[in-house]
Amino acid sequence: MLKYRSKPLLVPTKYIQNATVAKIRAAYGKRLNNEDYKALLAAKNLSDIVEYLKKNTHYAPIFDDVDPTSIHRGFVETLLHKYHFEKGVFWCNFQHLDTEPFYRYHIMFREIQEILNAIMYLNT
Repeated sequence: MLKYRSKPLLVPTKYIQNATVAKIRAAYGKRLNNEDYKALLAAKNLSDIVEYLKKNTHYAPIFDDVDPTSIHRGFVETLLHKYHFEKGVFWCNFQHLDTEPFYRYHIMFREIQEILNAIMYLNT
């Protein structure tokens, strides 16, 4: 059975749901595990944490252009917030939820939070 919105989908709904479940399971498998948290807790400073995230986790791409020895904690937080915001937008776009008012509101709300965080960092 096809699910119709403003534009008809060419793929049956159950296949779209299966693709979403597969993507979510793949993302879930990349999360940090107990060993990762133990290694992060054992780190002596922020440089060690960034180096670990850069070499051993799925966060590596966001730290590619970062020098772990000269990074500030606020910048690490900003990179992680940006990464998770972009992932949220990706999931909404993947399921075409960005056309639904509720999800558009959620995305705009998160954008506003990120702008306010950036302003807060500028003031400090």
